[in-house]
Amino acid sequence: MSGSFAARRTGRTSPGSASISSGSWIFLSWKKPDAISVRRSRHTFKATEIASGNLLFAGVTGLEPSPIDPDVELVIDPERSRLFFVEEGSQPETLRYGYGFSAEIGAGTYDRRDSVDPNPDGLHVGGGLLPVLPSDGLQEIGDNKSYRLRAATNVVELKIQANDQRRPYVVAEPDLDGNWIWTAAPRTLETDVRTLELEGLWIGVESEG
Repeated sequence: MSGSFAARRTGRTSPGSASISSGSWIFLSWKKPDAISVRRSRHTFKATEIASGNLLFAGVTGLEPSPIDPDVELVIDPERSRLFFVEEGSQPETLRYGYGFSAEIGAGTYDRRDSVDPNPDGLHVGGGLLPVLPSDGLQEIGDNKSYRLRAATNVVELKIQANDQRRPYVVAEPDLDGNWIWTAAPRTLETDVRTLELEGLWIGVESEG
């Protein structure tokens, strides 16, 4: 019976969920909240009903914004923190928003010592195609070069990490069928767990053609 991966995230990584199939680690899917949510008179505006615009003259008779899209019911000017409702009505009951800003997350040349294991089994420098990796252990990339990485098979517990203060660029090297699929080692017991951890790597995928 094929094993299955328990996706493990440590250190500074993006929130998300891993898509797992029996014996294979396929891809990661990420979920993010809505950037903004406005509710008025028990109506929550949909994304298609909201547009951004210049509200410098909002409130001035004859100079109110007139959205081109007839579905737009709310115009937001983020620079001036102004909202303009195309149809008059009560004030909004709730207004929620989220924004992103650069931070020490994912691959980057910042202090990651808390998530980097100090004693790797293998150290790789200089760039290029990485050798076939073992199914178990700790492998480290020690510089900021560009690499190509083939997916490993029969993985038991494998971690591939960038050294502290390093940000290597790792391109997925597909197999003959054009896939990049990591497979888990078969389980001896139902309680066996297989893990694959990619720490501090900037991973790229080349498009076909």
